[in-house]
Order: sequence, then structure tokens, then C-alpha cells
Amino acid sequence: MPLQSDTLKGNARLDQAAAGGPSVKKRPPDEDPDAVARIQRALVELGHPLPMSFASGSADGIFGNETFNAVVAFQKKVFPGNWQEWDGRVGQKTLDKMDQLLPRSAVDEGQTVPGGVARIVTRCFDTTETVAVVASAFSLRPEAGPPRLPGRTA
Repeated sequence: MPLQSDTLKGNARLDQAAAGGPSVKKRPPDEDPDAVARIQRALVELGHPLPMSFASGSADGIFGNETFNAVVAFQKKVFPGNWQEWDGRVGQKTLDKMDQLLPRSAVDEGQTVPGGVARIVTRCFDTTETVAVVASAFSLRPEAGPPRLPGRTA
């Protein structure tokens, strides 16, 4: 099954590994920098910081020791007690777990946020500014502006 998460989908090398092809692994030789950068972003999103790999502000795309260690830490977390999976390689099983845990687009870009959803989000956070932040995070246009909560004047 093709990768579905926003972070991992769209890279031929990752699709190949997800389909059972060769795992993405530590250098040498160098791996596809875009595939490695996507793995690095996924690891950070899943709670495994990579300060050296993100020193410039974005993923460096190099599968070095830091990325290897983060992959092993992720594998230990999602495959507890299954030490055979703790190899530091990003293959079919590891990609599948990452893909399951990463967020996916709920709606297509350019769609509007349904008013009911915007109201629920606003109630959850008790602020009208939240709707704009949520809409911008998903590249969406809020319907007719943010809704107002009953009894709020601002």
C-alpha cells in the first residue's frame, strides 16, 4: 500500500522501501537526500529530536549517526521486545508504523472549513483566533470568517 502520511508520501525511494524493496539505511553509500529528509521530519514529528540534522533549520537529508540512533529509538518504542526490528534501517515495517502514526490530510487544499467544525474548534480553544490558525495550518479558507461563541462580544 502506498504511503499516506503527508510527511512520507510522494518520494519514489520511500515508496520502494514501503513496498518491500531495499531499506533506507545509514551511509555509506549516501541515500536519496529527499527520502532521508522526510524520514528525519517524521522522526521529529514522532517525538525524536534531531538537533544536529536540523542545525540549519531544516532537515539535512543525511542518514548519519544521529538519524540512525533516532530510528533505533523509534523502533524500540513501536516494536517493544522485538529486538530483531531494532536495526536502524527504515524498511517496510518501520515505514508502515511511521505512516500509521503520522498525520494525513483530512481535506484537500482549497476547500473551506465547514462552519460546524470551526465552531467546535473555537469552543475547544475558547478563542476565535484559533479558527484562523487551524485554517491556515491546513491551507483552508474559513467559511464566512470565524464563528462567534454565544455571549462573546469580541
